[in-house]
Amino acid sequence: MPTRRCAARGCLGNEPRWNVADAKAHLSDLLRRAVEEVQVIENRGREVVGIEEYRRLRAESERGAPKRGLVELLRFSEEIRAQGGAELKVPAWRPRRSPFARREPPRER
Repeated sequence: MPTRRCAARGCLGNEPRWNVADAKAHLSDLLRRAVEEVQVIENRGREVVGIEEYRRLRAESERGAPKRGLVELLRFSEEIRAQGGAELKVPAWRPRRSPFARREPPRER
């Protein structure tokens, strides 16, 4: 069963909030309720999943929202190379101190 209703600052509404254990134990009930109103699953007081957010992401995916990943990056790279490549400006190398080097103690005056 939902543990509480959202009354905290920043909540969008008065939606039921489930902790993870209750959501697992009552998944069929949670899904039935999600048809009628937004359900939110929390882990240690932090929102983990909102059914409404899932629906939004699913709709984006179904209508062909752009997917980003390594394959798309490589395809884009092939297109750039086919058009003659691109000029990259690489800054000149300068020696710098390692952030992991031991620091010397401050000198006394």
